Amino acid sequence: MAYIPPHYGPRDDWRQVLRNGGSGGNNVNSWLVDMVLYFGFTEDQHLSPEEAWRRIRMTYDHATKAFSGEPPYPTNSSGLVPPAIAAFVFGRALAEDADPAYTPTLYLDHSIHVDRDAEEPTFKAPRYRPRADWQQRLESMDPEDGTWQGDLVKYWTLRRQQKGEKEAWEAVAMTPANARLALIEDQTSEDSGLIPSSTDNTETVAKRVLARAGARGVDPDDIYGPLKLDPPV
Repeated sequence: MAYIPPHYGPRDDWRQVLRNGGSGGNNVNSWLVDMVLYFGFTEDQHLSPEEAWRRIRMTYDHATKAFSGEPPYPTNSSGLVPPAIAAFVFGRALAEDADPAYTPTLYLDHSIHVDRDAEEPTFKAPRYRPRADWQQRLESMDPEDGTWQGDLVKYWTLRRQQKGEKEAWEAVAMTPANARLALIEDQTSEDSGLIPSSTDNTETVAKRVLARAGARGVDPDDIYGPLKLDPPV
């Protein structure tokens, strides 16, 4: 895969902790209160996960703090996002004005045992691996205007003309629909891995593409910082 979606494994005591009002962690803040409310809506009022999610109206700021890359210890709040809404929370964390109709891919792993010596993190951030010849491909392609391939060719042309990353990205104004198409998960696709990317942080536009994929509109400030950039394959 060029784009590798996040993996999430809830802690094995998440129901008990949320039933107790989130008291099992030392980070009882607003995002955790959202999760406690959600739990009450589904467990006590028997609302569907979708309806309960709409009721809690989780903010972008809360969503960005909900996932932790730490293992679940008895003294932290890692892994307390209920698995039924994990993808919704991830989608809300992508952009300031997230598209409520878009549910991004998120893989659910097994529940992780809570232990003071736990080593496995509950949240494994998404990753992006460009193809080894992405520069040559973008410089030789002649795609139609308005396509996601055309957007990337235009972006890379501006970058080669010494435009800054954000300036070039803003000029392209890629639509959310095109951003979703650009995040190809199928490694066998001939267009997989074409988003410009480098591990030395000189080319991080893949983080902007991922954020745009979850956005309702076009905001050049949207960027999903936790996306991991891997070497080309």
